[in-house]
Parts: sequence; structure tokens; C-alpha cells
Amino acid sequence: MESSLQSLDKVEEASRYGNLPRAFKLLFILLTVCGAGLAVFTMFGFSVGGVALFDVQYYYLLIACFLPSAFLLMPMRKKDKGILRWYDIMFAALALGGSLYLFTEAYSIVMTGWFPVSPNNFAVATILLALILEAARRGGSTVFLIVCLFMGLYPIFAGHMPGIFFGISSSWDTTIGYMVLSSDGLLGIPLRVLGDLLLGFLVFAAVLVASGAGKFFLNLALALLGRFRGGPAKVAVLSSGFFGSLSGSIFANIVATGSVTIPTMKRTGYPSHYAAAIEACASTGGVLMPPVMGALIFIMCAVLNMEYAVVMVAAFIPAILY
Repeated sequence: MESSLQSLDKVEEASRYGNLPRAFKLLFILLTVCGAGLAVFTMFGFSVGGVALFDVQYYYLLIACFLPSAFLLMPMRKKDKGILRWYDIMFAALALGGSLYLFTEAYSIVMTGWFPVSPNNFAVATILLALILEAARRGGSTVFLIVCLFMGLYPIFAGHMPGIFFGISSSWDTTIGYMVLSSDGLLGIPLRVLGDLLLGFLVFAAVLVASGAGKFFLNLALALLGRFRGGPAKVAVLSSGFFGSLSGSIFANIVATGSVTIPTMKRTGYPSHYAAAIEACASTGGVLMPPVMGALIFIMCAVLNMEYAVVMVAAFIPAILY
């Protein structure tokens, strides 16, 4: 069981981490540690020489830490999973360089405004936007990319749209500047939630899991339900709820608990697809389980202007019912 739980650290279903050259593995680890450290540094209000980062600088640095990893870990095509292509390295370098450039321009953007967009800022913003969309396609799907492109570029073609879709058109530089440089686009609610709230909870959850709390809850579920009829499936449900209350991640939940519960269910006669479906559904509900929930709960708090504790308490009932 212990070796199965350790597979959480080795999951490669959606990435090629195990196939990265050593130097790029170290780069990925360095960027991740820097991103987590940056979040802790900012959340606790630390400063260097009495100078602290303001929010826009912080958000661009977060992008610099995490966006390059999308191109290192997620291949452009499935057949490239075992190979790091030259263009992946180029995309990662451009993501890092573009984000750091906007970090250096952040003070000017805030103090004097991002409009009108300077030629340099427009060029960097365009490249960074294209990279973000490509990372979204790799992490999501082509359909997701099409929806993002339509919604994002709609202002440019709004004046040519028919009927109720007609609107006032904006220029390319204004539209791209608004999406990448303004506080209502890339620097809006999702990134603010990630930087100001979510990373702190993820660090907390990682510490709990690394300290053995995940193993404890899995053992507890086995002890409570393992001896009953249909026990392995019940264990999958209960352990996913327990583990989901720590991780807030569907995929981490599936890997950590499913590596034990799915083989056990199969050994007791459950069909493979049915065992996988039970674990997937149970783990999906785990992100509703307080105290550590999925990313959307933080966006909900920001949109509703409510404290996290209030939403967390309200989530107990639907999570248990699920």
C-alpha cells in the first residue's frame, strides 16, 4: 500500500516529467520551488530592504514561474510525450522571458496606465497571449482553445457581427493590451485567486500529504468499511472524500486513492471500467470536501465577496450528500 501511495509522486499520465532530460527536470523543480516560495513571501508580506512586490509584479512573476512548465511537461502532440522538442524549449524560454519583461514594466503599467500600448509591450503581450492559449490547448482541448479565441477576439470583430452580436469594435493593440496588461484580463480574478489564496492552500495540502495524512485517511477508510459487502467500492468513496479534503485536486485524489482501491475492486469482481468509474466519480466529489477545496471555490469567494470560512461551512452538506 505504501508503494502504491508513493505513486502519487510518479504520476505521468498527463505529463512527460519522467522523460525530461536531467537539466530540464531541475529547471522545472527550481521554477516550482520559486513559485511556491514567491507565494509564501508575498502572502506573509515580506520585503527585501524594505521594498515589497506590488500585486502586478507578483502576478507576472508567478506566470514566469509556472507557464514555462506547461511546455516542458505537456507535449504539443501525444506522440511527443517521450521527447522534448526544440520548439517546446523555445516556447518555455519565450514564456519566461516575456513574463519577466512585463515584470520589469509592471511599475510603469500601474503608474502611467497600459493604454496606449507601446510597440514593445504590444509585441510581448501578443507573444505571451499566444503562449497562454497554446498552454491552455495542451492542458484542455482544441475546443477549449476555440472558445477562448472566439470570446477573446470578439471585440475586434464586434462591429461586423450580425444582430444582437453587434458591438463597438476595438483595435488589435487595445484588445490584446486589455487581455494581457489590464487588471480585468490576464491579471483578473482567476490569477488573483491563484496568487492570493489557492497557492497557500496547495502548499498546506502538500505538507499534510507529505506528512502521511493521506495514508492515514486511506487506512481509516479501509478499517471502517473494508469488511462490509461491496467494501472496496465503499472504501473508494470514503477515502476519496477524506483525501479530497486535503488535496483539493481531482487528479491527485484519483492517483493517491485509486492506486489502491481500483486494483482491490477488480480483485473482488468489479469490471475494470466500473471500478475506474467509481473512483473517478468519488474523487471528483472530493474537491467539494472542506477544508481544502478546488480552485473554483476561491473564485466563488471572490465573486460573491464572501469569506472562505462561510463558503466552506456551506459546502459540508452538499459534499456529504454527494
